[in-house]
Amino acid sequence: MKELNVIQRIELRIKKDEHTEELFKLSQCDYSFSSTYYPNEEQERGVDVNLSGAMRNEMSTLFLEWLSHKPGDWSGSLKIYYQNQEEPVVSFVFDNAIIHNYSQSFSENNVQSQDYYFSAILTGVVLNDVKLN
Repeated sequence: MKELNVIQRIELRIKKDEHTEELFKLSQCDYSFSSTYYPNEEQERGVDVNLSGAMRNEMSTLFLEWLSHKPGDWSGSLKIYYQNQEEPVVSFVFDNAIIHNYSQSFSENNVQSQDYYFSAILTGVVLNDVKLN
């Protein structure tokens, strides 16, 4: 029987530059890899990497700057931790990220706080020490 592991936390760290960064706590995330299509067969096929997630943090100035494509490096990391473990089960770093979708939903008569949802395109990705693109 396979051991069940509970995810304790998901952390997204975004860096604007070497002096400005912020840690976001995600309640959910997905990443996907897809083969890049090139009509010219001489070109090497790459891997496109997309990240989406639901953020628990309040909207911050840094996030708004990232969302609105202000100048910056916009590099960072994603780390996923199992309960009672200090080392992440997934370690994901990237050189650049561009948000291409952002949304927030509201429900009438709902007292729960609402998460922010975003999707980003990532480049320079290294997942568990393997360079993807």
